[in-house]
Formats: sequence, C-alpha cells, structure tokens
Amino acid sequence: MPLPGAHLGLANCITIIVLYLYGPKKAFLFLTARIILVGLLFTGLLTPGFLIGLGGALFSFLIMALGSSLAVLSPVGIGLLGAFFHNVGQILVAMILMHTTALLSYLPVLILLGIPTGFFTGFLAKLFLDRLRSYWENK
Repeated sequence: MPLPGAHLGLANCITIIVLYLYGPKKAFLFLTARIILVGLLFTGLLTPGFLIGLGGALFSFLIMALGSSLAVLSPVGIGLLGAFFHNVGQILVAMILMHTTALLSYLPVLILLGIPTGFFTGFLAKLFLDRLRSYWENK
C-alpha cells in the first residue's frame, strides 16, 4: 500500500546531476520545468498535492544547492539532504494548508523512508558523474 508523500524520487537524481554539472541556476530552471510539467500532467497546478510537492522540492533544492556549493558532501550526501528536506518541506506546507501540527507525527515515517531513497538517488548521481568524469579523462 503506497504511503502519501513517499516515492523513490528518481527525478531528484537528475536534479543532483544537473546541479553538479551546470550549477544551481540551471538546476533550478530544470527543477522548475519538471515541477510545472508534473503539475500540468498529473496533479494539476495549484492543487494541494501540487503545492505540497512544490514546497518539498523547493526546500530540498535550497539545501542541496547550499550543500553542493560548500563542496563538503558527495552527491550521496546531497541526495540524503535532499530527501530529508523534501520531506520536511512537504510536511510544513501540508501543515499550513490543513491548519494542523498533527502532521508532524508523520514526519519520522517519511524520514525513515527517505534515508534509503536519498542514498539511492545520490548514489546513482555519483555513479553517473564518476563515469562521465572517467569518460572525459580517457578521451
């Protein structure tokens, strides 16, 4: 049974790759286009589901951009940060929309699910970036 707000987040893998290859401005443009496309195709623009996803995506992006600019974390660490703060952003927006703090009790569940998915998306991004770097070095 799927849990609300829980998903693998493979699109975040691409966001991490774009962030590392092209920087935060282009990664933000990519993320914006992706969010609008998802809104148009699946959730509808300005629906509660769209706004909750938007809040999570923007909050996680801000933290991932900051983390990548510090050059302290690998893409795996950035993926973990992104997953954690995406969940926090989702819950914050949902609390505002629903006028309740009771949703905070759901945050530990989302975080526990977000740890392996954030690791996985960060690992895939790192794998791609390492292979791309190896390709250019051997060319």
